[in-house]
Amino acid sequence: MATSFPDPDKLKKDIHAALKGWHTVGGTADDLLESLLIVQQRRLAGNSGDNPALLRQVTSAVLLEGIEEMAAHDAERAHILRLRFLDGKSIAEVSYMLDISEDSVNRRQREGIQNVTKIIHARETAARQTLAQTMEVHLPPATYTALFGVDELQQKLQWQLLHEESPGVVALVGIGGIGKTAVADKVTR
Repeated sequence: MATSFPDPDKLKKDIHAALKGWHTVGGTADDLLESLLIVQQRRLAGNSGDNPALLRQVTSAVLLEGIEEMAAHDAERAHILRLRFLDGKSIAEVSYMLDISEDSVNRRQREGIQNVTKIIHARETAARQTLAQTMEVHLPPATYTALFGVDELQQKLQWQLLHEESPGVVALVGIGGIGKTAVADKVTR
C-alpha cells in the first residue's frame, strides 16, 4: 500500500504540482500525490478506483484540508493559495486584489506551499505511525529477546526496503538456523 516515506523537498514539488493541477482531470502519480498513505487510504475508503476525476477529487480534498488547517494560523498565505490555485487567479490578479507587489505574492505563495507541505507531512507521518502500530499488533510475539551481530545487516535491509528505488523483492538466504527469520522479524518490527 504505502511506498517509501516521501522526501520533504520532493513532497513540496509534488504539492505545488498538485495545486497547479487543481482544475485538471487525472494527472501523474506525482501531482496526484499517490505516494502518500493519506491519499491511498481515502481512495480505498471512497472506492475511487481508476476514475481520473475521483482520483483528482481525493487529492484536492487532502490539499484543501492542509490549506484550511494553515488558515487557522496563517490566513493571508492560505487566502493567496486559494486565489491562485482554487480560483485560478494569476499572480498579477492576486497582486491587484490584495494591493501587494507581485514579488510579495510569489514569496507568500512559496511560504504557503511550504507550510501546507509541513502540515501534510505531519499528517502523513501520523498515518504511517498508526498503520505501523496496527500492523505490529497482528505480529506474533518475538521468539527472541536480543539479537547479536546483526546491526549492520539490519540497517542494510531497512535501507533496501525503504529506499525510493528499492527492489521489488529482497531475499535473505543462508543455511538453516542462522537467524534469517529473526532478522526479518526485527526489521519488520
